[in-house]
Amino acid sequence: LYTKLFCQEEDRNLFFLLDVSRSMSAEPDKFDFARKLCACLAAIGLFEMDRVSLLTFSEDITATLPMLRGRQSLMAALQFLIGAEPAGGTDFPRVGKSFVARHGRQKGTVLVCSDFLDLEGWRPGLNQILRHGFELQALHVVTPSELRPSLLGEWRLRNPEGGRAHSLHLTRRQLGRYQQALAAHTEQLRRYFLSTGGAYIRTPTSKPIEQMILSELRAGRLLV
Repeated sequence: LYTKLFCQEEDRNLFFLLDVSRSMSAEPDKFDFARKLCACLAAIGLFEMDRVSLLTFSEDITATLPMLRGRQSLMAALQFLIGAEPAGGTDFPRVGKSFVARHGRQKGTVLVCSDFLDLEGWRPGLNQILRHGFELQALHVVTPSELRPSLLGEWRLRNPEGGRAHSLHLTRRQLGRYQQALAAHTEQLRRYFLSTGGAYIRTPTSKPIEQMILSELRAGRLLV
């Protein structure tokens, strides 16, 4: 006589929300880096037989690729990401409302790949998704110049998502205040996602994709 023991593993619904607002293309390689991250994680999900859906957003959800499953669907996911183009501003509350309207009856994990520069709207927008029982995970895409800006002297700065340009004389003190504000914003994001039971990873574009996938994302519990 013997007893057969096993652990049943259920497939998951994975929703990728990729930010395609203009700020994601304000610097070289930023948007391509975000697309590569989504492509790698989507491939892992498809190879593990999870159900994968890809969505792009800016002021609203701009495009959706319905649920895919199996490694034979990888090309469709890659073609969808290749065709994505940055445009428009960012409106997280509107995006959250649209996502819930489309997928509110489903359960699963929502992975948000964004620079999170909608400073006032990201929390209300994500709260709408969270209230419907989804797990939230974040890939916070940042560039080296955003982390350590070196702009000194006279500059004319303009928000890539709209608004008037401003002439500024940047000093080291002002850059220090900017870095403090960025650190505070990052900490708010990190605490929010971890408090919901999800995961948060800041992903500098200077790091190789392979290192990010194999070490950073696994350590941050985006990969198990």
